Amino acid sequence: SYTSSTITLNKDVSKVSITIYDKAGNTNTISCSLSKVENSKPTTPTPSPSLGIGSSFKDYSGDGGYLVGYALYIPKNATKNMPLIVALPASQDSYGIVKSIFSNWKLDNIPAFIYIPKVINYESYGIKAIMKQLDKIIEQYSIDKSKISATGFSSSGTYVYTMVGNYQEYFSAMVPVSSGVQYDYGIIQNNLEFFKKLPMKGFGETGGGKYSSSGKLCAGYTLWKPSKIMSDLFTKLGKPSDFTDLGGMCHSDVSVYVFNIDNNHDNKSDVIEWMISQ
Repeated sequence: SYTSSTITLNKDVSKVSITIYDKAGNTNTISCSLSKVENSKPTTPTPSPSLGIGSSFKDYSGDGGYLVGYALYIPKNATKNMPLIVALPASQDSYGIVKSIFSNWKLDNIPAFIYIPKVINYESYGIKAIMKQLDKIIEQYSIDKSKISATGFSSSGTYVYTMVGNYQEYFSAMVPVSSGVQYDYGIIQNNLEFFKKLPMKGFGETGGGKYSSSGKLCAGYTLWKPSKIMSDLFTKLGKPSDFTDLGGMCHSDVSVYVFNIDNNHDNKSDVIEWMISQ
């Protein structure tokens, strides 16, 4: 722990790596070039100008025992006032899947921070812990508070409504995928005008069996019908065209499919681009 702006090294070296720790336990490593000091006059090392970590997510430890951990993608040429995407995994097994969905695209081409919390109990302390952690990320990286979007799949697609509805001042858009929230749920009725105005895109499959409509045995399936529940909700919110019925697709394939839609063939995810633009 240094209180001085200078450090003297009694070694003949030209470059050092310095790891910086903040009070939350996050780290960032910078490279500093050194030059010899004449007459004991110190020089100031220059840190690398890039905030970024290239083309992958970095995993961080938990926050005060609330979160097991989280992944954060920092754009390679990160600047102030960039957008951020919050992506909630549905289960412990899907944490890595969520990261791979975004990593499938060249992350260097995604001009946004991406925050993925690990498995937590969404119903009790989980969402509060996410927002506490999100505040730190917003402050640390000077995120554009008017461009934060959220997404989730299956059970986490449902909890996205709770998170966004309870923290309305944070979110500019949301993309629920295969969620089970109905129009008469409290979170909707208590925040009806907000959800009517909020930019949303929804996706859901017909559901109801172990096999897809093409006869494929599903790795994961659901007996309820997301497309029916979600289309009804989006219609009653006055945005029926913002919901896409994916038909008889396997439940386990839906989230991967949704974030790989590229209708204009520009090698970019249409849904990710939409979220960043809101």
